[in-house]
Parts: sequence; C-alpha cells; structure tokens
Amino acid sequence: MKIKKLMKIILASLSIFLLVACAHQRTYQDAYEEGNFLQSINLLAGTIEEKSEGNFKQTDVEKLRQLVAEMMNKYETELANTIKSDYENRIEIYQKLLEMSLRLTNHYYSPQLAFFLDKYSSEGLKQKLANIYIEQANAIPAIYPGDYEKRAILYKKSLDWYYDKDIEKAYIYSDTRYRQLEAEVLYKLAKQQIQLGDYSTAVTCFRTIIDIYKPLGHYKDTKELTNYYEKKMIKR
Repeated sequence: MKIKKLMKIILASLSIFLLVACAHQRTYQDAYEEGNFLQSINLLAGTIEEKSEGNFKQTDVEKLRQLVAEMMNKYETELANTIKSDYENRIEIYQKLLEMSLRLTNHYYSPQLAFFLDKYSSEGLKQKLANIYIEQANAIPAIYPGDYEKRAILYKKSLDWYYDKDIEKAYIYSDTRYRQLEAEVLYKLAKQQIQLGDYSTAVTCFRTIIDIYKPLGHYKDTKELTNYYEKKMIKR
C-alpha cells in the first residue's frame, strides 16, 4: 500500500512538472530578452516551419524579417566599429552572420528574407572568413620557425573555409619552412648537448626532429644519431 501511494505521489508530481513546463515553453521573445539573438531567430523560424506553407501566419514572417534586419544591422555596426587587425572579433561576427544565413536558407519563407540572404550568402561568408585568416597570416613577419608555423596554421584555417590553390601553395610553403627551420635549430642544439655530455637532451631533440620532419622524410642522420646516443645512455 505504501509503495502504491508513493507511486501515485511521484506520478502526480511528474504530471504537474510537465504541465508547468508546457505552460512556460521557451519563446523567441525569451531568448531575445536574454540577449541570445541567434537562438531567438532559430526559435521564431522553427515556429514558422511547424506550419505548412499554406497555413503560416504572415505576421510571423514579418516578425522574422524585422528580427533578421535588426540582427543584420547590429552585426554590420559591430564590423564597422571593429579595427581591421582585430581578427578574432571580425571572425566571430562573420560566423554569426553565417549561422544566420545557413539557418534561414532553403525554406519556403526564404524569398521574403532576400534582403539578407542575397547580401550574405553562405558561400560569400565562408570566403570572407577565409580572407580574414589570410590577412592574419600575411601580417606575421616570417623570420623564426614559429612564425612559419603560425602562418601555416592560419592558411590551413582559411582553406577549411574556402579552397584557393594559391593559399594552398602558401600553406605548403609555410608548413615546409617551419619544419625545415625547426629541425635545423634542434639539430644544432642536439650537437651542442652532445658536446656537453647531455645525451638525454640530445636524444629528446633528435626524437622531436623525427616527429616534426616526418611529413618531409628524414632529416640528415637524425635517426642514426638517435639510436647511437640511446645506446650510449644505456651503457652509462
């Protein structure tokens, strides 16, 4: 009997919880007031999509148009107020525009958002993001191995957004130079450590060279030297 009463209480509590949850379903206005603007657009678009093309309310689409226009103006203002060298902020803004574009494309109401979608197509936004990474990479002076590594990483990010054969060449060149220069620096350091009798550090350098230079093949006699000084370490 006690178990039955307990089960009734649990079921009653669960029913009340579900009723409250349904009564307070999250709306696009809730998200907007919290500053979650992209979520607000997503919720309103979802409400429209739940209805068929013949049954949706034109007022809902007008609300969506107004919300999209407001967000577009917001992000355009932020871009206008962002200095060119603030790459991270520019990337973040364009990613938000891209998220909007992808969410609103290829729906029956999409033609009514042409003012935004024509200006900010997903492909166009991907190319803009790629170009920002290129700008950031080109702004790095190529002097040290780490400079080439940073450039290579940024060129690769650019290619992830939009393919360009010239940028692919720039990526390959920067990545290759990084590996060549880093291997050269570590090789010299290893030789210095050998002169000092620090075989452990020398072997660590050689192993790092092998790992870094692997995409390009073998660097000098690194593999042979690694084996040789590993054996010398054991004999000590």
